[in-house]
Amino acid sequence: MTKANLDLHFVVDMISKPNIIAMALIDTNVLMRGIHKSIDHHLDEEYYGEKSEGNETSSFSGHYCLLIGISTHQNDISKAKTRFPTEEDDGSGFCIVVKDPGSSNPFDFITPRLFYRSWAAIGTDKDIIFIANWQERYWNPSYS
Repeated sequence: MTKANLDLHFVVDMISKPNIIAMALIDTNVLMRGIHKSIDHHLDEEYYGEKSEGNETSSFSGHYCLLIGISTHQNDISKAKTRFPTEEDDGSGFCIVVKDPGSSNPFDFITPRLFYRSWAAIGTDKDIIFIANWQERYWNPSYS
């Protein structure tokens, strides 16, 4: 088996296709710190987990979320920026549409930079699984 080092551009290219979603391992601590950075002092170890010795950041707390696609709609981009106000505008012109089992929202919108930081965090190994929905007309099991 070959191990590939995927980057954000590849992930975005894949989930931009109409028949592909991805399941990515993210560090919830990184994601939530991106959301709540301005009120970080109110969040304690019970929420984030124990802090590692010699390290200011909390221990790894990962879970999988679904990357449904990207959105270039200004309303969605605004939601991503408003919901995650600590993120600088990276000028990407899109946001990532996520189904996060840790969220009560049907879908969440996050900036590409925040997704990348939570996906590439220590402990995630940038784990990702791409899932394609191939319609019968595109897939022929008798093809050899």
